[in-house]
This record gives sequence, C-alpha cells and structure tokens, in this order.
Amino acid sequence: MLHHTLLQVMLCVTHVLHHTLFQVGKHKWKALRELKKARKEAGCYQEKRKTLGEDTTSADLLALGRAKAQQIRENINNQNKEVEEEKQKSEDNKREKVEERKKWRKKLSKRTARGQPITKHQVDYLLHKIRQSTNG
Repeated sequence: MLHHTLLQVMLCVTHVLHHTLFQVGKHKWKALRELKKARKEAGCYQEKRKTLGEDTTSADLLALGRAKAQQIRENINNQNKEVEEEKQKSEDNKREKVEERKKWRKKLSKRTARGQPITKHQVDYLLHKIRQSTNG
C-alpha cells in the first residue's frame, strides 16, 4: 500500500513538473532540476540491489522503508536504554544519600543518661562534612 501511494505521489509531481517544463520555455533547465529533485524526494533514484532471478533491479521502496523504520526503532530503543540507565543511577545515588542521612541522624540523636548529646558523634559528623567538602 505504501509503495503504491509513493508511486502515485511521484506520478502527480512528475505530471505537474512536466507541464511546467513546456510552459516555461527558456527556464527549461530549472524545471528539469526541480523534476529531478522531486523524483529524489519521492524515492525514484535509489541504490541498485541484486536479486536471485535477475542481475540487477531497482530497489524495492517498501523494503528500504522497512529497513529505515527498523533503524529508527533501534535508535529509539538505544536512547530509551540510556535514559533508563541514567535514571537508575540517579535513584541509586538518592537511595545511598538517604541511607547515609539516616545513619548520621541515628548517631546524632543519641544522648547520655543526663540528656546531653554524645560529643564523639558530633565531632565525627563535623569531620565527615569537612572531608566531603574537601574531596568535592
């Protein structure tokens, strides 16, 4: 079906440009260039390929279209995989940061019997923050 619609479009474009070729007169070469450009866009000038029965035939537009569509699908799948990997990495980083904050919050909330914060954990947390800021 796609092959037939491309041929119909190509024939319409060729028909219109053919009439302008005879009406223009001295600008014939310009019309010829436009005709060739329209045929290229419609897919008339495709690569030659080998077939089993004959030596060479013009390329099958439908097969070329399917091959292009397959390449596009593969590109989209690759991009989706990359996006998913980046998303997974960011989620893992967030999860690690949350676990670290929970660990420090648990240590910092500990108190002595008299209700004072344990200074060892406070000093360790300050040293940890300084190390992080110097490492980047």
